[in-house]
Amino acid sequence: MAKSSMHWAAGIAVCAVGLVAGTALAQRGSAVGDRPDCVVADGQAVYTGFGYRHSVHVVNQCTFAVDCHVFTDVNPEVQDVHVAPGASTDVATYLSSPARVFIAHVDCPHEDLGARLRRTPSE
Repeated sequence: MAKSSMHWAAGIAVCAVGLVAGTALAQRGSAVGDRPDCVVADGQAVYTGFGYRHSVHVVNQCTFAVDCHVFTDVNPEVQDVHVAPGASTDVATYLSSPARVFIAHVDCPHEDLGARLRRTPSE
């Protein structure tokens, strides 16, 4: 094998190992917060080469739309998102964080549907 071919093959091997390592560095965890049971959320940190991209994934499995407040322990700035019934959204909370782990907070204030149905029209 020629010397240049060996360098080329070694370069490809290094890139492949880098891609596998980058994929392995993606971390997913659940989110805390007050929201209906039909709203599921989790956070993910993905290594980008310049730090970790933090994002929060919100899935609305409810039959009604929800408005949620999303923030993390690394970035306490609240982002408000509207999620339609049966829809999902991703919220980027940090693009180049030095932290590989974070706690996602997803609060979707909601009213108890049973209490809403028990109300009289005059309330």
